[in-house]
Amino acid sequence: MDGHPRVGRVVRLAIRFAVLTAARQAEVRRVLWDEFDLDAAVWTVPAAHMKRGRVHRVPLSTGALAVLDEARR
Repeated sequence: MDGHPRVGRVVRLAIRFAVLTAARQAEVRRVLWDEFDLDAAVWTVPAAHMKRGRVHRVPLSTGALAVLDEARR
């Protein structure tokens, strides 16, 4: 991938996270750290970011948590 190496890394992590959570790309692009409860392993997607306009809670697998850990670094 051309461009800045960090951008490529972020894109790869976002794609992995989307696959592991079955989330739409728009939801992944808009995510904020305060939407995650890492202790409970849950991502709470705000209604404003959802197609149907309702809050959505996504359980986070070990793999998804690993992606978030890597992204945080």
